Amino acid sequence: MSAFSRRTLLKSAGFSALVAATGRMAGTAEATDGQTPRTVWEPVGTAPIATIASSNPSEAELMFPSLLPLRALTGRSTDPAWMLWGWHHDTMSTNPHLHAWTAEDVEGTFTKQPPIARPAGDYVTSDPTDPYAFGHFSSGDVVWDPVGQRLVSTPHSVHWKRPAGLAETPQDSFMMESTDGLTWQWLGGDASPRISCGDINADDSNHTGYGRLLRDLDGRLQQVDGQYWWVYRGGHHAKNGQMYCTPLLASATDIGGPWTKRGKAFDTVYQDTTLLGFDAFVLANDTPGIFYEVGSPEYAPILAMYAQSAGPREMSFGNPGIPMLLPSIPRETLPAVPGQAFGGGGCVVRHPGTSQQYLVQIINNTKYGANTSVTPPAAVATVVSSDVWLFKAVVSTVPQA
Repeated sequence: MSAFSRRTLLKSAGFSALVAATGRMAGTAEATDGQTPRTVWEPVGTAPIATIASSNPSEAELMFPSLLPLRALTGRSTDPAWMLWGWHHDTMSTNPHLHAWTAEDVEGTFTKQPPIARPAGDYVTSDPTDPYAFGHFSSGDVVWDPVGQRLVSTPHSVHWKRPAGLAETPQDSFMMESTDGLTWQWLGGDASPRISCGDINADDSNHTGYGRLLRDLDGRLQQVDGQYWWVYRGGHHAKNGQMYCTPLLASATDIGGPWTKRGKAFDTVYQDTTLLGFDAFVLANDTPGIFYEVGSPEYAPILAMYAQSAGPREMSFGNPGIPMLLPSIPRETLPAVPGQAFGGGGCVVRHPGTSQQYLVQIINNTKYGANTSVTPPAAVATVVSSDVWLFKAVVSTVPQA
């Protein structure tokens, strides 16, 4: 199962028109103050900053990018100024990996690096008869830990066995670390899960993945009330077999855990959410905020949203937040389908020199065929390549709810 239903994701229309109809723009701002999270975006250039293509649909599909000003975070002149990471949903069982690109200018040329191997050693499980799938290594956040002087990431994996009563095999979240962004190890040498699925009645009975750690707009881990915070997608199945998604929070006094589940972060714009991804979990103006994307029911447009907490240093969010304006961009399909930057996850970050805020999103390019084994034949979409697009925040207008 993908982060979202691929069928839904590929059939969804662009959400720009809906956002334009529901969000109002008013007022002006002389310049960015470097701290106010922005919700109106425009593409940088007319081409993606990175692309990956493959005859293997799993390799061609990218998800959940992260973009960081690495040199400014590490303080090392030998590091690239910018580093971009992108994940697969599933990779071949023999070589699970993610990808990275580097650049000297965020709006410049990004250079693809060799694939980054999954950390050595198998996932640790308390039940040796129910290991995790070695090749399922997917969609972690990437942030800078100034205390440990390292990058930290939060990939997830899936068990081999599906417990009775669950409609999907549970997926748990792990943590890994790196000093250069290219070579990774399990955090503290521990390959055990940091957030595991709950029981059959829990909002996260099937899934704890696709999360984001609380950080500032530059990508540095932050604390509120002496706690690190993690927002993640809780997945659970209803009696009708549909998996619904809930944004959930966890916190810990140490970045490595133990992590304590804190319950629902906010109510989403849809009552029954089937698609949910997070772009960034940021502490800005001393106030937590969550950039996220959401969809439901199956063929409704995907909405890009920003939810902000009720006040400084509070983990209590408005419901469900305000829409973001993220324009549609070109997308390669056969037959043609309107392009959109959709909920495969993203990343919001600011430039350390100019305070300009940027957002990266991924579009999967697809080809369509027919599944003739069913009656009537059904359309089948296959990912053939993925493009990473860069947007920058528009600061000449101020969004209003």
